[in-house]
Amino acid sequence: MDGLAEAASLGKGTLYHYYPSKAEVLDALRRRYLQRSVDKATAVASSAPSGTVLRQLEHFIRALLDDAITNNALVWVLFHDTGTTGNAHLAIVSDALRDLIQHGVARGDLAIDNAEAVASFYAHGFFGRVQTAFHGPGVQPAELATELTAMLERLLTPAQPQRAPQRGGSSTAAPQR
Repeated sequence: MDGLAEAASLGKGTLYHYYPSKAEVLDALRRRYLQRSVDKATAVASSAPSGTVLRQLEHFIRALLDDAITNNALVWVLFHDTGTTGNAHLAIVSDALRDLIQHGVARGDLAIDNAEAVASFYAHGFFGRVQTAFHGPGVQPAELATELTAMLERLLTPAQPQRAPQRGGSSTAAPQR
């Protein structure tokens, strides 16, 4: 806390007034990093060329991954060096994923019954896979992005195209013979 107060040009008492412990400072920094990363990824996803929500989700995931790689030293300090997994903060990522998935369901792109569960499951898997990649000999961004996108696509069920009503006004399909 001494070094942090000095680096921030604050008195130690002022720092302790807002953050009673080092753990609370790190908690606030993790939340802030994840919120900024999710905000950037959401902007990238929403400005992606028109297409399905699945493509928007792909852009969202790639933007999150790019941000983690670009800020790898910060990510390492916030989520590895400090001895925390950061799982409590994954709600920030999970909520954004849930919103995108629910948008896909509303548009008819996806057929998901429980967007909250899918988003939470994927957010934890994403975090675990990125964490594993950071521990390896070197992160291969393109390969990792492809792997994470494929993992998301396997979790999501695309909506089936609606059949056009048959002639004669019947909307049910005739039995196959």
